[in-house]
Amino acid sequence: IRDVTGNDPEKRDGQLEVIIPEADRLTALVGDLIRVSRDEEAEREMVPERFDLSEEITTIVERFSQLCPDYQILLEGEGPFPVEADRRSISQVLYNLVSNAINYTGEDRKVTVRVKTERERFRVEICDSGAGIPKEEQALIWERYYRSRNTHQRPVAGSGLGLSIVRGALMKQGFPYGVESEPGMGSRFWFSLPKAGQ
Repeated sequence: IRDVTGNDPEKRDGQLEVIIPEADRLTALVGDLIRVSRDEEAEREMVPERFDLSEEITTIVERFSQLCPDYQILLEGEGPFPVEADRRSISQVLYNLVSNAINYTGEDRKVTVRVKTERERFRVEICDSGAGIPKEEQALIWERYYRSRNTHQRPVAGSGLGLSIVRGALMKQGFPYGVESEPGMGSRFWFSLPKAGQ
């Protein structure tokens, strides 16, 4: 910027519009790579604790609402939702799934985060209105660096590690997870956590 734009504010602002999101993308990529490496090599121990899942969800929804003001992120389900799990890893799971839904949602730019109460568990669903995932790809999307062959109207940011990190965190704690999707009908990613003991 110093060498090319000088004191031209229009050029400077134009370059910043490119530099800032690219810096954010690279920061996210490096963070994902470090996290995967650390979890594989150090085998970080999951430490279950009791916490209110609705607080984590609200924090992440509010963060993305500020980062992506052109998107509508809806929250369905009234807490509290007391759960027993490793809080840090579940926060990362939520962040990655909401980020994924924002990247792949449809032209309405709508994402829904829903919590359903089951007998002894809470089921969390993150839904988008995008192109959907073909059946033959649904088992592959959890693999590291995998990207759907579906085309999109806008570039999709991310490292290709998000769903792999989600799978690893949930499998390590023995929590069920999955995806329900049909081409043209959007996708619903889900996982469930045990209710905290009374």
